[in-house]
Amino acid sequence: MKYLTGGLLTLALVSAVHADTTRITGSTAFRGASSTAITNIFDAGTVQYAYIDNSSGNATLTTSSAAYFTGTVNGVATTIKTHWTGSEGGIQTVAGAPAFTVTYLPDGTTVLPPPGNKLPANTALSDASVPDVALSDVFQASSKFKAGTFQGKTYQALNQSTTTAGLPAGQIVGVVQFKFVASNSAPASLTNITSQNARDLFSTGKMALSMYTGNNADEGFTIYATGRDFDSGTRLTALAEIGLGPQATVKQYQPKKGGVLATTCCGTLDGPPFTIWPAGSVNGVPWKIGNGGYNSGGDLANGLANATNGNTCFITYLGLGDATTAIGNGAHELHFNGITYSQTAVQEGQYTFWGYEHLYYRDSTPSSIKTIADKLALQIFNTDAPAPHYNDMRVNRTIDGGTVTQVF
Repeated sequence: MKYLTGGLLTLALVSAVHADTTRITGSTAFRGASSTAITNIFDAGTVQYAYIDNSSGNATLTTSSAAYFTGTVNGVATTIKTHWTGSEGGIQTVAGAPAFTVTYLPDGTTVLPPPGNKLPANTALSDASVPDVALSDVFQASSKFKAGTFQGKTYQALNQSTTTAGLPAGQIVGVVQFKFVASNSAPASLTNITSQNARDLFSTGKMALSMYTGNNADEGFTIYATGRDFDSGTRLTALAEIGLGPQATVKQYQPKKGGVLATTCCGTLDGPPFTIWPAGSVNGVPWKIGNGGYNSGGDLANGLANATNGNTCFITYLGLGDATTAIGNGAHELHFNGITYSQTAVQEGQYTFWGYEHLYYRDSTPSSIKTIADKLALQIFNTDAPAPHYNDMRVNRTIDGGTVTQVF
């Protein structure tokens, strides 16, 4: 770990202690654009930050799961903390306040000017606080945590009467895009997945390669499903897009490496047979055997980049940034319904595995934090969202997984 010295360290620590603090959580698929936008809303030359490494040792600010930023915004000393826990988790913890907290890097974390201070992967997130802002890949109406009561806890409608001027309805800040990806050992013949294939795979947990290739010689090759837990907006978007519905129960398997869940790339997995995902819970919400998954898109991407033994491979769904990581380490991008991903194909409505990114906060958000949230939302919407930008889209949809229709 790097440390500041002398007066610079004193200044950084004083700023961290006396700044307004905005705590952000939510979408791992959109964390790259969000983190970039955060650095860009600070006054020029003032931002300093630290971020946590991943288990593979290759995290950057835009792929890290948690970060800490200090500087001035409009001349006001400001601290912003992020911990990307997933879109559903973001909605749950923001809409369910004050019942839930998210852990963040503590006050006084040592920050540096860009490229920042890269902290070890095991650095403790010891600031347990109620988050202020959630980035989400899905409409709140698609969430388990829509306005109302769920499992004895009350959830409020986010941005019901307070919205960001200049954003489309639904607090939309951009278009979030996804890919289906096969693991390192997928055969060259596996190039495409259809909605029908995906419904079958994620409902049953495994299926024969022949269902994808039409070749009976592939009946002995087994494809396994893996993916995210239900805190993930990537998962909700994928299940909505393939027609199972955003809250569908799935059957997913655990890729294991050395007897533990694979979270690093570029080796050989244990098995087959692979282990069905065990029962567990997220923020007090339980899942049954098979319905669990990774809590991080980065860990899923790294796990998928490993090879499997025997006539087996995995298929999953990933945001663009994590898909790029997985593919760069040996995984294989799949066409969706015969269409190759491109920004143009998304923009023109041909490639439909996408949704809208939303920036949500409570109507009761203090004005100082709302100012930061609104500035961030507009920075993402106008500049830092990945192409195609919302205003470049020639199509739209009104619900997650809904029909894509032209707007011209």
